[in-house]
Amino acid sequence: MINRSSFQTMRISSRREAVNRWSARHPIFVGLAAGTIVTLIFVILLGYHAFSDVLISFGAFSALTTLTALGERRRRKRLNLPR
Repeated sequence: MINRSSFQTMRISSRREAVNRWSARHPIFVGLAAGTIVTLIFVILLGYHAFSDVLISFGAFSALTTLTALGERRRRKRLNLPR
C-alpha cells in the first residue's frame, strides 16, 4: 500500500524528471529563456542600466544555464537514461 506522502514524492520526482528531460532536449532554448528572464528581472529591479551591463548579464546567465543543460544531456546519455 502506498501512503500519501510517498505518492506525492513520486509525483514530484516524475515532474522533476520531466523538466530534466525537456531541458536536456532543448539546452539552447533553455539557456536563452533563462538569460532573458534573469536579465529582465535585473533591469526591472535595479532600474535602467547601460546596454553593456544588460548584455553581460544576458550572456553570463545564458551561458551558465546552457552549459548546465548540456551537462544534463551528457549525463543522460552516459547513464543511458531516456531522452
